[in-house]
Amino acid sequence: MIPTRRSRLAATAVLLFTAWLCVLALAGAPAAHAQHAPAEGIAYEIIVPLDREPRLDVRLTIFPEAGFAGGPVELRLPEGLSPEDVRVVAPPDVPAEEGAEPASRGGDAPVSDGDGNAVRIDIPAATPVTVGYSVRLRGGLINPAAQPEAPYASAYLGDFAYVAGRDTLARPVGAPPAGAATVTVHLPPEWRAFAADIGELPSGRATPVADVERLVLLMGPVAVDAQDTPGGRVTVVTAGAMPWPAEAAAESLNTMVAALAEAGFGQFLTDVTFFHIRYPGALRLNPIIAGHTVGHRTMVRWTGLGGLDWWRKHAARTVIDWLLQRTVTTLPEAAWFAEGLPEYATLLLLHELGYMSADEMYLALRTLYATGIHYTGPGWPSLVLAGVTSPRSHASQRVLEFRAPLVAFLLDVELREASAGAASIMDMWREAAEEQRRNPSAVFHTARLLSSVAEFGDLSAFAEQYLFGSRIPPADFDGVYRRWLATHGEDGP
Repeated sequence: MIPTRRSRLAATAVLLFTAWLCVLALAGAPAAHAQHAPAEGIAYEIIVPLDREPRLDVRLTIFPEAGFAGGPVELRLPEGLSPEDVRVVAPPDVPAEEGAEPASRGGDAPVSDGDGNAVRIDIPAATPVTVGYSVRLRGGLINPAAQPEAPYASAYLGDFAYVAGRDTLARPVGAPPAGAATVTVHLPPEWRAFAADIGELPSGRATPVADVERLVLLMGPVAVDAQDTPGGRVTVVTAGAMPWPAEAAAESLNTMVAALAEAGFGQFLTDVTFFHIRYPGALRLNPIIAGHTVGHRTMVRWTGLGGLDWWRKHAARTVIDWLLQRTVTTLPEAAWFAEGLPEYATLLLLHELGYMSADEMYLALRTLYATGIHYTGPGWPSLVLAGVTSPRSHASQRVLEFRAPLVAFLLDVELREASAGAASIMDMWREAAEEQRRNPSAVFHTARLLSSVAEFGDLSAFAEQYLFGSRIPPADFDGVYRRWLATHGEDGP
């Protein structure tokens, strides 16, 4: 229906009235802080403008620690801001002697140049001071998932905002303040905000934040799917129009987490959140999917044009990589385990859940084998040597990226054959994870990893050839695949 002039005027009136209410609310922000902020610390307000411009308005109130005698406090500014961009919003009225004029607002806490991208705020003794600035978010053709320090890089997504504290929130250098920090978001109507590892942030309500530099927010008219699984509660926050139903992605993630719990990893799982985000603007046509882990239990997935099956593979690998990092700590010489297991374990998980057919699994393993065998021979380092090389050379990185998954596959075949199907590389992982839980300071090297499954056979010859050696002898892949199938109780191709 085409809007009439009267309806447009009515909509404008509603918008102006809402903006007026927001201004009134923000005008009383310092008083509201007294209800939520600690006696010392810093309170942030992130204000999304109603005009939907790619910017954020930020206000922060500094609460000096008890006993602070007054003086300058230095704030480290986000990249791209200068001291001229920062303004004093509302220094409280300083009590005046009887008969004297009250101190003016806005001039008693001057802003001055600091060191580099820092600014100094002069704060009276035991007096909170509020300053403000605006930050423009990246957008357009810039890939938000490929920014330096990703995922701690903000991006404007059109109807959504992906906000990282590292490049939007000014942070005090040293003390004061020495207390905790709180964050309050002010959102347009129908918007919601979710913080990584924290959950939903209701508009206008302060929330304690342990590390504002590592804060990540997804804000907008997002869709939310939350379900309980044997591995914990899985929450999927979807931003943007996906090329497939968002419910299908959420259901896939729920199934993956539940399967890992049933495979014996339930004790290591926890409630997790997925930020499921469509690339902005012209980048929607990019088929590449990127992913990051934020904090302890939040995973960020950027989605392009790839199909749901392709997305499942990337999502499964993110989950397995996250779980592996939570459960096993390896020394550099055992980097092959941390680098190679996720790729192969992803294929196992998808195949066992029915997301990959037998033919698709055959082709995936064949590709894994053909790619890995390419990076063997006298010109390439061994897996163990590739892990300890510092800094990692191009050859070392290639070996860990492509040969390590192949060796994980071959090690799985070796284990299953030696144990008559009773043990696999997943059991090796679980045994190491359980030992790590019993001894949190444990750090695993190659021999220690292999010893966890030593009861099923001597793996020293395998380790000497495939882990400490630089050359994998050529073999007929179909023969290797038939060995793998036999240990799974499946028919050959």
